[in-house]
Amino acid sequence: MGGVAVLTPRSPGPERGDRDRRDAVELTARSLRIDRVTGEVVGALRDAGIPSLLIKGPVLARRLYDDGASRPYLDSDLLVDPRQFAAAEQLLIARGFEQIGDGERVLPEWARHGHTLMRPREGICVELHWRLMHYGAPPQRVWEAFTGNSARLTVGGVLVDVPADPPLALHTAVHVAEHGAMPSPAEDLSRALDRFPLEVWLAAAELARALDATSALAAGLWLLEDGRPMAEALGLGREGVASFSLERVSRAEGWRAKARLALGIAFPGPEHMRSFNKPLARFGTPGLAAAYAWRPIELGARIPPTLIARRRARRSRG
Repeated sequence: MGGVAVLTPRSPGPERGDRDRRDAVELTARSLRIDRVTGEVVGALRDAGIPSLLIKGPVLARRLYDDGASRPYLDSDLLVDPRQFAAAEQLLIARGFEQIGDGERVLPEWARHGHTLMRPREGICVELHWRLMHYGAPPQRVWEAFTGNSARLTVGGVLVDVPADPPLALHTAVHVAEHGAMPSPAEDLSRALDRFPLEVWLAAAELARALDATSALAAGLWLLEDGRPMAEALGLGREGVASFSLERVSRAEGWRAKARLALGIAFPGPEHMRSFNKPLARFGTPGLAAAYAWRPIELGARIPPTLIARRRARRSRG
C-alpha cells in the first residue's frame, strides 16, 4: 500500500546552534569594545574642545532595534566640525591611532569624506568624518544642521551627541541610496519608517531640501518597497532615483570615471536586481536576464523628465 512521504526540515544540529551562539557572543563583545573606544575618543575630543557627533553604530542599534533584534556594527562613525577635522585626527594619532588605507586619495573630491583610524593593539576602527556623502550643501552647513537640537546617548560610559530624529531618518534613506541592496541599510530604513511618524519624515524632507540631498532621500525611499508610500506622501517622485544617479555621474571626474559609474548604475549586481521589488529578477536566471534587458529601457524613459525637472529647479533657484 502506497503512502505519502512527508518531508520535515532538517534540524540545524547542535554544532550549528553552538556556532551561532559563539558568533552572537563575539559580536556582542566586539560591540562593547567599540562602545568603550567610542566613549574614550568622544571624551578626549570634548576635553580638547572638539565637538563630535556619533552618526551610526550604537545610535541605530538603540533607536531602531530596541525590540531585541541584533544590529551588529564593526566600527565607530564620528562626524566632527570640518574646521577642526585636522586637530581631531592629530589627537587620535597622539592616542595611538594610525590612519589605515589610502582609498580617499584616488577618490574624486566630492566623494572624500573622512579617514579611518585604528589602534593596532585593539583592532577597533574609528571612521572620522569631516563631511557626509551625497549632501550637496557645504560641509559646515551639514555639520550645523546635524548637530542642531542633537540628542545624547550614553556609549561606553560617556554621554555622546547623536542626531535628532529628522536627521537620523534622513540619513537612513541616504545610506540606502548610497549602498543599494545591502541588507543592513535596507533594514535600518525599514525600521526607521516603522518607528518615526510622518511629522519626522516631513522634517527630514525639509532638512534634505536645505542640504541639497532631496534626490538622495527620494532615491533611498524609492529603492525600498516599504519606502515608496512615504516618498509619495512627501511629494518625492520616482524621478528622484534617476536624478540621484545623474548627480553621481556628473560629479565623476573624466569620461572614463563617468562611463564606469554609469555602467555600474545601468547594470548593478544580481543582488541589487533581485532586491527592492524587481519581480522579474526573482524568477531564476531567465527572469534575471529579462530584468537586465529591461533596465536600460526603464532608465532611459526616466532621464528626459528628470533633466527637465532639474533644469526647472535650477531656474527657480537662480
